[in-house]
Amino acid sequence: MLLLSSCIKYEEGPYFSFLSKEKRLTRSWELTKVEYYDGQDSTYSEGTIYPFYLEFSKDKSLNYKVQKNGVLEEFVTSWDWHLGTWGLTLDLTGNISGNNGFRNYQILRLPKKELWIYDRGTGHKYYFKSN
Repeated sequence: MLLLSSCIKYEEGPYFSFLSKEKRLTRSWELTKVEYYDGQDSTYSEGTIYPFYLEFSKDKSLNYKVQKNGVLEEFVTSWDWHLGTWGLTLDLTGNISGNNGFRNYQILRLPKKELWIYDRGTGHKYYFKSN
């Protein structure tokens, strides 16, 4: 029973993992692709998105960095889990990309080295990788 209650199915997987969701999330992530609500997408190789990094910590703090025009901007906020009708989501508070307040992201995929999230506010999907 304990094993079944710890398995949360994400829309894009994995359907089972021996690592807890927190162990899979709390690491450094690099944005590799953005898929916009209209189906268009951007990648680093095309030079259409800025270098963007996330680092989730076990103490529920989130550091994120974005590099624009050679200048690295760094922000700190907090995160927490939320389980609701959209499945497991990340709730972020504070200054997120210049937006003060609260943002909610649905987790679509969370194996050990991939994080796919969906911004329910904008309709964009973000694809991250970890080393």
